[in-house]
Amino acid sequence: MDSAGLPRFPAFKPLELSDRAMVEKAFRENQPQISEHTFTNLFVWRGSKEVFLSQLDDFLLVRRKHRGKYFLFPPIGWRSLSSVVEELKSLAGGETLEFYGLTSAQAEELRRKGFQITSSRADWDYVYLVSDLVNLPGPRFYSKRKEIQKCLSNHKCEYKALTSEILSDCLSLQTRWCNVKHCEAEPGLTGEN
Repeated sequence: MDSAGLPRFPAFKPLELSDRAMVEKAFRENQPQISEHTFTNLFVWRGSKEVFLSQLDDFLLVRRKHRGKYFLFPPIGWRSLSSVVEELKSLAGGETLEFYGLTSAQAEELRRKGFQITSSRADWDYVYLVSDLVNLPGPRFYSKRKEIQKCLSNHKCEYKALTSEILSDCLSLQTRWCNVKHCEAEPGLTGEN
């Protein structure tokens, strides 16, 4: 990983567009299993969920704000996770380190080393089979099929390319949707808006 320009942990710097190649390379070489681990996701959300970068040896460290707290994604690199976490802990100067987005295997490795692990079910990624999204089979997808039928019955639906000609209509729809959903009261919706 070419981490030129990144400070050494415990110092961090804000994520910038110029970090793209380095971050994408790190994710490509160390395939993440959580949806937030893409440069695009981190960059787009950096305004509402502050994103910072650091390094420890050949590890990329990503710190992000979530629900008012800072946490670290699992370090991105090749060494044993528990050995890197032990090193981070010693360098943190007594600061409690919290990680977000551990895989089951990573959580189990840290649990075996005596770290406290808690699961946040509300933050789990969800995965669907493409065929399930195309066909919406069985009772599991009944409510989705019902909502689609309701929409198709009540509206003239069509797919269009997002062009400058319809951009103002799209923004107007987003504003109306946010007014109905009270985006200003929900940080996630505010960030999406």
